[in-house]
Amino acid sequence: MPEQGEPRSPGRHHAVEAARNHLGLSIEDLWIAYMALGGHMEPGQIRAFLEGRETLPPVEFNVLAQAINDEARDQQSPVRVPFQRQN
Repeated sequence: MPEQGEPRSPGRHHAVEAARNHLGLSIEDLWIAYMALGGHMEPGQIRAFLEGRETLPPVEFNVLAQAINDEARDQQSPVRVPFQRQN
């Protein structure tokens, strides 16, 4: 869990969820791809983020975005999730 006061990714779940749906990825498949890239959040936390009930720290958001972007590249889809700037 991020330290108190660490920047998070409010409202960015819409872009990730739209891309995930467009690519036909299940939440489980997205989580597996995210973990393969070094993500540290639990499946329930990713699900809560996609539903807008939880935010992610920028580093975890960027790993999730990379997982989506890798899948989009593999499917030759123009869909991309922009990375979140880290301070």
